[in-house]
Amino acid sequence: ASADRQSDILQEIAEIFTQIQQLQAQLDAISRGSGTGATNPTNTTPTTTSNCPLIRRSLGLGSSGSDVTNLQQYLAQDPNIYPEGIVSGYFGTLTEKALQRWQAAHGIVSSGSPETTGYGAVGPRTRNALQNCGDSVPSSFGALINVSPTSGEVPLAVNARVTVNTSNSCSRATYNLDFGDGTAPVKVNVPENHCQEMLQNIGHTYSNVGSYNVSLGIGNNRTSIPVTVRERFNFNIPTITPSVGPAPLTVQIQATFETQSCSSLPHEFQTFRVNFGDGTSEDVYVHNASNVPTDCGKSITKSLPHKYSTNGQYTVVLEEVGPDVTGAATVVNTDEIGTVDVSATGTGITIEPFSVSPESGTVPLTVLAKFSHGLCREAESWRLDWGDGIQHEETLIRDTSSGVACSAVSANRSFYHTFAQPGNYQVSLYKGGGSINTAPLFGSKNISVSQ
Repeated sequence: ASADRQSDILQEIAEIFTQIQQLQAQLDAISRGSGTGATNPTNTTPTTTSNCPLIRRSLGLGSSGSDVTNLQQYLAQDPNIYPEGIVSGYFGTLTEKALQRWQAAHGIVSSGSPETTGYGAVGPRTRNALQNCGDSVPSSFGALINVSPTSGEVPLAVNARVTVNTSNSCSRATYNLDFGDGTAPVKVNVPENHCQEMLQNIGHTYSNVGSYNVSLGIGNNRTSIPVTVRERFNFNIPTITPSVGPAPLTVQIQATFETQSCSSLPHEFQTFRVNFGDGTSEDVYVHNASNVPTDCGKSITKSLPHKYSTNGQYTVVLEEVGPDVTGAATVVNTDEIGTVDVSATGTGITIEPFSVSPESGTVPLTVLAKFSHGLCREAESWRLDWGDGIQHEETLIRDTSSGVACSAVSANRSFYHTFAQPGNYQVSLYKGGGSINTAPLFGSKNISVSQ
């Protein structure tokens, strides 16, 4: 330490000893007056806290008391502000210099003296700033917050649209946006003489499953919006057999999905439901407060029959039902299982057993993909994705003038492909137009290619 610093510390120690002597004299006087001898004094030392200090009087050199202790504890949290960190309950020169650093860092005052500008003393303006941990609060203020989305799968990226200073105050102010997951709050600063609203869009990503509150606050005023983060919705290859035929048509639907673990459910219930697309549905998995299945946290395959009595095209969907931000049941995730084409003539395109061989080998590995289809519509398409960035797609056109029955029109298809690089590939066959992500999947095979 420098000579000046040593001198300051010695002066502070001397002042503390003086204060102790004064307190001892007061205790002796009380003891003599009561005639009861020494008493057990009440411990009035405040507990160390990171909360903003609430000070109700002016403080300066020579002041003492629990409010000085709270001030010193607060300043000592930042070693750049109060490197000595002495918490004595007495306002000495070290405390004065620490307070001056704090006042300058928060734009309150940075020059003058305690008597002229309040530099180094706790006056009305510094008390107000300390009460809000340095965040300046104007006499009137307002703020709005909107968060989107308010629920989703982990990792969940949200956007907080923050509007501050809606009262058009001309005072400097600092608002704190807290996403509620333990990350540091984001400060939204309104400069002095900015007498109008300020709008900011602030992004944030939640990395863990849970329920959170996004809050916007200034001083003791705060507003919040709840956000729910769920585990990822994992849904694997589904099948519908048969997927085409005349009414009444009974199909067998199979779907594989992963449920949330028993301990990490962010809500009290989770239901998986197959929606058949004809106005009916069936629950295939239910987890609630009164029913905790033994297969929670596992991959589940469900197979169930369904009868379509009326001609038409139906989209079969797997739905996950859970609570919204208010706790009410709502569909929180969906994934299409496939489509069913029901008509008197069995219109549609059918794709029969799909095979790829060999399923493993060394580079370069040439494989053969085989399947057959029956063509019944005027135009249908299918797509073969080799999993290495290469796809094969065709649109099949029916000769409507031939009058050939659908069941008599069929074709066997064979395609060769060579994998030039080692790796694990998934070869997938899709029916219908649209992107790979939305077209119904009719089958896939895993191919392993080694050096």
